[in-house]
Amino acid sequence: LRYGTDLFLQGIEAYSFQTQVGWRMGDCQKKFGQKMSVGFGFARVLSSALSRSVASKQTYPWISLNYQLGIRW
Repeated sequence: LRYGTDLFLQGIEAYSFQTQVGWRMGDCQKKFGQKMSVGFGFARVLSSALSRSVASKQTYPWISLNYQLGIRW
């Protein structure tokens, strides 16, 4: 469950519920680690500056792509 503002879509504020599948890249014993993941789910739009194409108070299918870079310490 996530809450946030999507800056790529010009400030859509929404809650999303999604399942993510991720892949760790590289050796997990090294100092740096990377992970890619894909999320599938639904988003409930709370407010939108794009009122013509994205209606507020509606639920839409949602896909997210995520990249993480981590440092072990």
